[in-house]
Amino acid sequence: MLDRLSRTALAMLVGLAGGSFFYALHIPLPWMLGSLFATALAVLLGRDWLMPPLFRNAARPVIGVLAGSAFTPVVVIALAESWDVILYAASYSVIITILGFFFFKKICRYDVMTSFFCSTPGGLGELIMIGSQLGGNIRTMVFVHTIRISAVVFIVPAIMQFFTDIDLSRPVMAAHAHVGMDLIDWLIIGACCAAGFITSIKFRNLSGGAIFVPLALSAALHATGVTQAVPPQWMVGAVQIVIGASAGARFAGIGWAEVRRTLVHAVVWAVAMIGVAALMAVIGSMFFDRTFSALLLAAAPGGLPEMTIIAYAIGIDVAFVVTCHVCRVILVIVAGAQTGAWLARRQKSVPEA
Repeated sequence: MLDRLSRTALAMLVGLAGGSFFYALHIPLPWMLGSLFATALAVLLGRDWLMPPLFRNAARPVIGVLAGSAFTPVVVIALAESWDVILYAASYSVIITILGFFFFKKICRYDVMTSFFCSTPGGLGELIMIGSQLGGNIRTMVFVHTIRISAVVFIVPAIMQFFTDIDLSRPVMAAHAHVGMDLIDWLIIGACCAAGFITSIKFRNLSGGAIFVPLALSAALHATGVTQAVPPQWMVGAVQIVIGASAGARFAGIGWAEVRRTLVHAVVWAVAMIGVAALMAVIGSMFFDRTFSALLLAAAPGGLPEMTIIAYAIGIDVAFVVTCHVCRVILVIVAGAQTGAWLARRQKSVPEA
């Protein structure tokens, strides 16, 4: 236990150093990207820093509270009138999964299961385990999805920096982040976080419980006006370092030979996914009352924790972006699991030539 804690603390120090370095260079979202880059580089050079699930789950409830704090009464009313935009953003998942399946099957020559579960824009934990049980190559799937998340975290802020006048090298935060917090506010936020943490421990099969439960509680409390408080900026920065270090640690155990063999496929596909998301954002901005920036963040195929913290740090239409990604996660996990099972049955019923 002490050895694991010491290695985790060292990984966090490396992430902090990377974030500080990126901050000094004025790179977009420095604390998350710098932490990711430094930790990934360290594990690829031979360090073994698999972040303990308990440690990751301690950070996710804070992300849920952050996301929920954006659901003010005015925002909730606006979201109820935006179902068509949310549906449009969710359709990205269907389109990109179909394109990805053909890319990995026809061009990369992966087997059916590996091709399908590599193509889904989400489900790094749940769908990869289902895919491996159905015969997919788990190491290839993990690597492709790790590259997907890493690429989105790096490239999307760069696109945002190019197309907007926001200085992403410095914290922007949500518009209401300046609201002061008293003891009652701290107790409310602490209770929401505790509920998510306990849920992740007691109900391990509840997908995303560590984020969804505090998100729902925080959203309800903010939407009804019980509180307007959000976690302070220093806590948001710390969560960004944890998320970055956790993403970088996913590269642990991947050898250089495997990196060279799969990297080209993974990078090409990650860039293609972001390109399709950007194209849909451009088209959507012509028909809906949403900006290109908000639609890009809503469709970008990153992980729910990563996209939530990016949206919150940038401060662009947080509730809309979070709602779209919650819908995406539910759609991808439910439909992905069912489609994967259908493909497995189809393979058994149709013998290979």
